[in-house]
Amino acid sequence: MDCEPSSSHSLFITQSGNVLKCLEKHQRGEVSKLGSHQVDAVLQLRSYFSTGSQVNTVGSNTAIVALPTGCGSNGVAVLAAYVLGAARVLVLTPSLYAAKQVYRSFSTFLVDCAVFKDEDKAKIVPSQSIICDANQIKEDIASSVMIINASKTGGNSTVKFDNIPPDGFDLVIVYEAHQYPTATWKQIHNQFPASRQLFLSAASNYKARPIIKGVIPCYELEHSEAINKGIIRDVEFDKLTGGDDNFTLVSVAIRMEYHLNNHDTEDPAVVHQGIALVQDDTSLAEAFCNMYNKFYPGKCAVYCNAAMSDVLGRFTKEELRVIVICSELLDGLSDMSSVSVVGIPSPIPSSSPVLFNQMVAKALQRSTPNDPVVAQVVTHEHCQLGRHVDSFDKLADHRGVK
Repeated sequence: MDCEPSSSHSLFITQSGNVLKCLEKHQRGEVSKLGSHQVDAVLQLRSYFSTGSQVNTVGSNTAIVALPTGCGSNGVAVLAAYVLGAARVLVLTPSLYAAKQVYRSFSTFLVDCAVFKDEDKAKIVPSQSIICDANQIKEDIASSVMIINASKTGGNSTVKFDNIPPDGFDLVIVYEAHQYPTATWKQIHNQFPASRQLFLSAASNYKARPIIKGVIPCYELEHSEAINKGIIRDVEFDKLTGGDDNFTLVSVAIRMEYHLNNHDTEDPAVVHQGIALVQDDTSLAEAFCNMYNKFYPGKCAVYCNAAMSDVLGRFTKEELRVIVICSELLDGLSDMSSVSVVGIPSPIPSSSPVLFNQMVAKALQRSTPNDPVVAQVVTHEHCQLGRHVDSFDKLADHRGVK
């Protein structure tokens, strides 16, 4: 289903027609790695901006697309830039982890989903930059995609909304919009009044209030609907209790293997795998890995950065049962459907809900629409992740907590 790229430098505009043709082919039933919900979302978004909204009290240049965690909102962000024929794109993210994820998506998504061929990557990947301080905005002003961690735009940060040219972008994408307080989205709306604004959220309502008051989503997929359509797995949070810190590592490792064995029984066509997160602590990651291998020899390895491609290769070839990550989120793996268990044997700061949600998402991709497996997130009471679990549950219309 590969499309032939045009030869020009203004990629979003010149490749817009080619991407639209691929979406139309998908709608006709031709084989594609795109999700039908992603295609529907961006086509409805295009129609929304073309015709204007009759019910939007904020303004016809502001749109919401609501997709549950695990449904590929980062892919929608990429597709939207091309389908809308944007000249320059500003992406605001709630964390550096999310910023890196968006950066990788703009670099690889269209090839991973067979919209374009791998050899055409140089022609269709836009120039982009992740902004960490105000000086970068001036230095990288020519980038087609500018990605800014929105948490860096307040307080004593060197990056302020006022530093961003209000007329420098014709498309502003607010990624993980449900993570932002009302004051922030108002700032965004006021700073870029002439830009098309796309708020990508895991739900249209959060904590009993709309993400943006006065804006009706142009596309919304509820969590239960995504499960029933075979897009994502349901998920349960398996919280263990008792013992000391060392027991936490042991119990999470044993419980992960227990769930993986059950999943292999439930769906014998797939060799199920797990991912464990030990945030920014290499020694603890090694300790957990050693503990896992003590009980299940040779099944686990640590992956700390992209340079460790041999570990990633062994995981892809199913030579490893579990991979432990401490600084990367494995966004280089386009197919995560074999991953059905996530283990979190150490705390994640309460200020990092995006990281927690992204880890949960790693286990949600189904191998087939009829995949019977329920994703398991294994943690321990010592990790104090209750706030993250509650936050995730409030975004979903289910309660899978044991």
